[in-house]
Amino acid sequence: MKNIKELKNINLLYDVYCELLNNGQREIFEEYYHRDYSICEIAKQRKVSRQFISSIIKSAVAQLKQFEKKMKLVEQSNHRIAVINELINDVDNLECSLDKKKNIKLKMTKLLKREYNV
Repeated sequence: MKNIKELKNINLLYDVYCELLNNGQREIFEEYYHRDYSICEIAKQRKVSRQFISSIIKSAVAQLKQFEKKMKLVEQSNHRIAVINELINDVDNLECSLDKKKNIKLKMTKLLKREYNV
């Protein structure tokens, strides 16, 4: 059984770095992680061994993790989200009108949604 936290992380890495994988890796990754096909189903459909499909999936996941280790795009994005959330919380301590505070929070929340789908 796949660990939910690990699945979420792998899919996040895929969202960011999928274009760096080759077409075959992307197709097999999507069949396994997004369409929930089993390794056996993918192998049968492609007329290859389960071992081959398993190695493609493991290789793709390892590459995604390596991309993140080198480029840290997900880490940086998570950091920016945390900082924006801190700023949203800090708005309450500003000495300005309640309307101004609501407006600032609204703009920051829109930024999070637009840039990070949060």
